[in-house]
Amino acid sequence: MPPGSTLSATHQEYREARETKPILAFVQEGITPSREQAAFIAEVQAWEGGLFRGGFIAANDLHDGVIRALHDVTLANATAPVDEQEMIGRALAMLPPESRNNVSSAMLELAVVGGPRQRILRPAELEAQSLAEQFEQSALYGDSRLFDRSLGAWSGLEGHDLVLRQDRGASIRLTEEGSVVLRVPLDDPRPRGQGFDAMSHMVVVEEVVQQRLGTVIGYAASMLEQVDLPSDLRIWRWRRD
Repeated sequence: MPPGSTLSATHQEYREARETKPILAFVQEGITPSREQAAFIAEVQAWEGGLFRGGFIAANDLHDGVIRALHDVTLANATAPVDEQEMIGRALAMLPPESRNNVSSAMLELAVVGGPRQRILRPAELEAQSLAEQFEQSALYGDSRLFDRSLGAWSGLEGHDLVLRQDRGASIRLTEEGSVVLRVPLDDPRPRGQGFDAMSHMVVVEEVVQQRLGTVIGYAASMLEQVDLPSDLRIWRWRRD
């Protein structure tokens, strides 16, 4: 504490800064604070306006936490205008070209993009195995299941995108911009021992499309919640081949 003051220099700086700036407060865990420190922590935790709070144990934790928090603050304060036509164009560009001459399963494809356009996921986040495992688990066993449980799934990076695939064509793609492309078959798996039936792949039932579309939208919503997107406006585009 400076001479003649009842507050530490850091406590005084906090009070000065919170009047004009967003505050990123990190409190070390696993320690016993002094009485004055405890009062400072209580004051910080009681203040609601413009405050991000996080914990850390060691210097490496604090380093990573500060980087994430600064990233989140940048996104939260993005003020670029939303261009709906640009978003529609981006969504359509993410869908693969239509295939009219090949005999294959009918597929439902959904592209979800956010605006304004910006990179919201760092490469390290997309490369994390835990993220791919989380999406795969929910695709196989979640409330909105996209994948066939009888088939395995493959995950990895394609360029800068995180991609999960299955043999029957189902796939999940997540980009650095938080855009999502989901692809699922509209027909049911053939029982073991039965060969390829070209005609069954050409029939599309409206009720099946509606059911699968609901499932795909539900899964997309859960993905966006897991990656914590800041965008307020999203445009959904789907296409039936």
